[in-house]
Amino acid sequence: MKLFKVIILLALILAAIVFASQNSTEVTVTFFGLSGKGPQSLILMVTLAVGVFIGILVMAPSLFRHSSRSAGFKRKIATLEKENQNQNN
Repeated sequence: MKLFKVIILLALILAAIVFASQNSTEVTVTFFGLSGKGPQSLILMVTLAVGVFIGILVMAPSLFRHSSRSAGFKRKIATLEKENQNQNN
């Protein structure tokens, strides 16, 4: 399984290198009156990273809520198992 992860990681790195080499054209990006220039590949990768970050921020409250709820269920199960053992003895 670890070898599979290494192969996937190397494939992603290779794909990123090929992508960057094929999209080196300089582009200008304007956003709310701010302008910036940079290689097209860098602009796209930064945009992807910002999108992933925003997705994580949107998803985080739900993950924390489910994690907290799961922890409560685990405590309840432990308590019920302990009560069951006490009744059986």
